[in-house]
Amino acid sequence: MLGLLTAVLIGLAIYRGVVHLNLSVFFRFTGAALIIIIIIIIIAAGVLGYGVHDLQGAGILPGLNTLAWDIEGYRVTAWYGTLIKGIFNLGPRMTALEVLTDVGYLVPTMFLFWRPVGPVEVAAPKATATDVSEVTMVSARSSAVSETSA
Repeated sequence: MLGLLTAVLIGLAIYRGVVHLNLSVFFRFTGAALIIIIIIIIIAAGVLGYGVHDLQGAGILPGLNTLAWDIEGYRVTAWYGTLIKGIFNLGPRMTALEVLTDVGYLVPTMFLFWRPVGPVEVAAPKATATDVSEVTMVSARSSAVSETSA
């Protein structure tokens, strides 16, 4: 209960702007969070592949019988095979479209995740005609003041 209360207080502090935290830098260089994010991306690819397989089973997408691999006879029903199938949706019989969907999701997503992000540069506002005339008037006044005092 104390952990939940602490999390709520920290969340409120961040929301109100009391604590400024660059989340991109925080999660990019936090080891545990980095591993969790990668696993979530891989799980999302598996969910997408599962949806493609269901659409193939319903007859909406083609290729249900076009298998990318069929290793049904091997010992993939062990605990680790079940774990991999349950988490990442990688099974002993996957269609080519499922594999293509998984790879088509993972490659660009991982590229976007690992690409270097440089600092964001904010462009200075351009000077307008009124800004230039105000600067000219200020500099003319200051030069007149300096001439009278000399």
